[in-house]
Amino acid sequence: MTPVLDKKAFNSLYDDIIDLVGSSALEDALRLALSGDLERSKPFLFRGYVDISNYAKANYMRIKTGLLDRHKCSAAFMVSTLNGLRLDKCAKLTKNERLREDIAIYVGLTALRTFIHGDNENYKNAGLIAFLDKNDGFMFPGTICDNQPYADNLATELYYNRKENKLSVLSLSHELFWVEKYNRMLSEM
Repeated sequence: MTPVLDKKAFNSLYDDIIDLVGSSALEDALRLALSGDLERSKPFLFRGYVDISNYAKANYMRIKTGLLDRHKCSAAFMVSTLNGLRLDKCAKLTKNERLREDIAIYVGLTALRTFIHGDNENYKNAGLIAFLDKNDGFMFPGTICDNQPYADNLATELYYNRKENKLSVLSLSHELFWVEKYNRMLSEM
């Protein structure tokens, strides 16, 4: 189980994400703009994360004072990113209409991976961690009906849900659960 993160832990995780963006293969101007936009957005993202996490605890948990599981916690990161990220500089450099959604997926999966690493008591996640390290993150299943990669379909779903104000922590946590489950299955093959 993952607690609602305090500001220090939240900032530490977002600093890690910003560092990963800073060392990514994006073109220089976009990488710098995105790192700056993420840094400037942290106060909005933290407030959103706390509000969303508290809402999830109050409405979706039997024990209201309990801890959020890592999937709901990571989904709260995603929703706060979708709602609170200020893409002031990035928006001028790219025509990617779903950039916010791509970033939210990256943030959610990075948070989930961090929580899996942190919840490795008795090495119960060692196989999954080794698999994620080997593949530089999560793998997605193939699609059946079209040639669009799973991550593109997920970004499209998030884009329209955000536009229609229908983002759901429960739906996103369910998707994250199945992505983890799929990777756990692959790690055991």
